[in-house]
Amino acid sequence: NGAVLVSSAGNHGRETMTYPAGYKEVIGVGSTNLNDVQSRFSNYGDNLITIAAPGEALITLYPGGRYAAGWGTSFSTPLVSGTVALMARIKSS
Repeated sequence: NGAVLVSSAGNHGRETMTYPAGYKEVIGVGSTNLNDVQSRFSNYGDNLITIAAPGEALITLYPGGRYAAGWGTSFSTPLVSGTVALMARIKSS
């Protein structure tokens, strides 16, 4: 139906298959640090990771109207999802 599926790859720092990121139809997202190097905690592997994005010390909203820094492939994935959405919009224009 034209949907693009994007999923975090997991934070165990291993070459291990996780789902839904491991499905061939899904863009599996890993994490990089501030030097654009794979994060130590990011899962990895050719059959799991399609792309990586920053996932360390990202500032996000926190309960109570505050902000906090976050680490993990779950923080990398929204960056990729947003990029995919922008690309899809440009393609459909």
